[in-house]
Amino acid sequence: MLSAADALCGNVRYIRRMDFRGKLILAPLAGITDTTFRLLCRENGADAVLTEMASAKGLLMQPERTRRFLEFREEERPVGAQLFGASPDEIGEAAAAIRAMGFDFVDINMGCPVRKVTGGGAGAALLSNPVLAGEIAAAAVRRAGIPVTVKIRSGFGKDPDSYLDVARAVFDAGVSAVTLHPRTRSQMFSGLADWSHIGALKREFPGRVIIGNGDVRLPRDAARMIAETGCDAVMVGRAALGNLWIFQAMRSELFAPAGQAGLLAAPGRSAA
Repeated sequence: MLSAADALCGNVRYIRRMDFRGKLILAPLAGITDTTFRLLCRENGADAVLTEMASAKGLLMQPERTRRFLEFREEERPVGAQLFGASPDEIGEAAAAIRAMGFDFVDINMGCPVRKVTGGGAGAALLSNPVLAGEIAAAAVRRAGIPVTVKIRSGFGKDPDSYLDVARAVFDAGVSAVTLHPRTRSQMFSGLADWSHIGALKREFPGRVIIGNGDVRLPRDAARMIAETGCDAVMVGRAALGNLWIFQAMRSELFAPAGQAGLLAAPGRSAA
């Protein structure tokens, strides 16, 4: 819960004007991104961090058990909480609870490919239902009082890629940013992420904040993703495992002088 001191020192004003552009963001990783890991990533160059994915229903029905995944320290800010669920009412109420806990933003997972999540209609299952995805996003925006973001994949796999339709629905609902991992649910983490989908998403929504994710493995990959796709920010997940310094290295590449690796370098894709 935000204290009176927090409000007086401007945290509330900061929360409401949070801008995701230009940031290197730590992705949620189940069983990995606890408060210690997130703090270490912040100390080593991550601009914003996210908790492990938490169940909206669990937060409402078993709050003490679920809150273990939602502990954070002030030094982690800006820090967001990621929720998953298939009910607009539950997501809305859980988003309000996230705000009350003092988080800076809330992210709604619409891309998790794991059967345990999709079997309940949440995560990547929402890619097959843009209408419900929009209703869930609208409920979160209405109740949260802090920025709401959404993380999606390109599609469920058995259907045509639906990321543009889902992004349109959640942007219409008022979300602040959309993160795209350009693999389908059926791909899981196999093959290459299709960065062209990130570029297509940015071209479709040029005035909106698009965060790229997927196959950002080497320090130069963040700069290349931005150069190739035009995305506004980059989310880094598994590349940070055992390599917390990758955020600092990526930052150096992003701001490298002309003629060196970085945004001004000739586009090229690392398959590593």
